[in-house]
Amino acid sequence: GKSGLEYGKEKRIPITWGIVTDLAAEKYGLSYAELVDYIGVAGGEIASHSCKHAAMASTNEYVSELVNSKAIIEQNVPGYVCRTFLQPGTWTGSAWLNLFSKLDNPIGQALQATYAQSMAYLSSAWRVGNTYYRYGITNTINIDYQSYPTVGSVNAVLDVVAATPGLVFVISCHGVQESGGTQTYHVRANVLKALMDKLSQLRGENKIRLMGMDAAYHAVFSDSLNRFVDPGFELSKPLIGTFYYSPWTVGAGADIYPNNGFNNSCYGYLPPNGQL
Repeated sequence: GKSGLEYGKEKRIPITWGIVTDLAAEKYGLSYAELVDYIGVAGGEIASHSCKHAAMASTNEYVSELVNSKAIIEQNVPGYVCRTFLQPGTWTGSAWLNLFSKLDNPIGQALQATYAQSMAYLSSAWRVGNTYYRYGITNTINIDYQSYPTVGSVNAVLDVVAATPGLVFVISCHGVQESGGTQTYHVRANVLKALMDKLSQLRGENKIRLMGMDAAYHAVFSDSLNRFVDPGFELSKPLIGTFYYSPWTVGAGADIYPNNGFNNSCYGYLPPNGQL
């Protein structure tokens, strides 16, 4: 009987809202006033998701998307500073910033000059660590319909997350639909409710911390972060088209080393070029 917006406020779930400014100008989705109200109550942040959410024809156009979307958000929310950029999946080529080496190209440089941090460095191929989360093994899941999440699988994943020290875990979704809907890039309402209920429960048990992405980047963590007491903890390879249970996944040159980490614990290793 409540919208996802209302329920998230009630449960105090901080959300990083990715805004496509051209769609916002067309009054598509939530208003800026609703977003300001949400983060004022529940926390989180208003982040840029570009102006058009489309592939551009030139480097200059990509740079304009980065810079102008931030400026437009700040014009519509006076006094607010937009600190985070969420990279559109439609971006291609050198604009798809999934390698450390791409930080040196004009688009990567513009991104670093404009925002405090960015999900551009946490694409679906990145599983162990990255540049803009200085601490922690990081992973991300999407709970939209096409990822086939269920209430049971969402709860199972979050139980593993809560039992895993040193994990920065990112959950993403797009729109919200009624329970039983089959629209891609929209999360089912019952799955979103279950997620928020579980997050609220685990936070109440002091097993997890909830925060928006900029807050996670600037958070202070203990020196023992990433210490894995059990060297035999389970790793999994992500399966395309399935909702996997373990948040610990590795890819390409990334690996987990069994010792020589903090207090001789396991640790995540990134290859020299940073590509995962």
